[in-house]
Amino acid sequence: MRITVYIATIIGLLFNFKVEAQPFTVINTNVTRGCDSLTIQFSYTTSLSVTSVMWNFGRGSSDISNLAVSNPIVYTPGLYIVTLVLNGNDTTRIRVGRPDANFTYRDTFDYGLFTIIFRGRVGNNTFSVPPYRYHWTIPGRTIDNPDSSFLIHQFDSAGIYRTRLIVRDSWGCIDTVFRLVVVTDTLIVPNVFTPNDDGINDEFRVPSNGKNILSFRIFSRTGLMIFQTETKILNWNGRLASGDKALPGIYYYIIETLDASPPIKKSGFFYLYR
Repeated sequence: MRITVYIATIIGLLFNFKVEAQPFTVINTNVTRGCDSLTIQFSYTTSLSVTSVMWNFGRGSSDISNLAVSNPIVYTPGLYIVTLVLNGNDTTRIRVGRPDANFTYRDTFDYGLFTIIFRGRVGNNTFSVPPYRYHWTIPGRTIDNPDSSFLIHQFDSAGIYRTRLIVRDSWGCIDTVFRLVVVTDTLIVPNVFTPNDDGINDEFRVPSNGKNILSFRIFSRTGLMIFQTETKILNWNGRLASGDKALPGIYYYIIETLDASPPIKKSGFFYLYR
């Protein structure tokens, strides 16, 4: 150990350098528990020689202060970014907030039919004050998700589902929201079709859930319906009702569910090549 110290001393003398601790700044919070409003008093700890202080408490463009220790700041539900600027250029940020159970959702084909991605408004991360716990209630399933506001759920079928989210913070404050989530079928329709009997893309196939009955109609560019069926599995071999091969060109399709709620309808064009 002494040899290491001596070597460091000799190197320092030879090259005339010294190792200094990097400056640091930490925002401190004196949190007063409150579920109707969250009251926080801010201060900071720093190794800098401070010549100027500017706080922005995140509640608006004029929400600033130059005090070393802030007055009590009252927050309504939501997520806020608190910024501290020292000496005009040293910036430190933290996130503060209390429960806000609002959430967004969207469907995605990447995880299968009837799959919904949910995302709560307030995320739980190491910079949040306080951490949050998410409790989802979806018909047929209850999920307690303490690590993230992000959730992927696959429903059994299309429909409208009443979904509840409860957000709880570490002080016991709770916010709850109910929303009706609309789940629809996802139809991925190809735009190119090559029925040339080479074993590749010889059928016009549209993946479906295999449960609902669909009306499938195909029209020529002149508006003549050349194919029609009502089925759970959507495909066409490129032949007319007479058995003749359809000519190469652009065709128009209409797909509609006959027994789904909410109903699904999709239409568009595709190219047939021989």
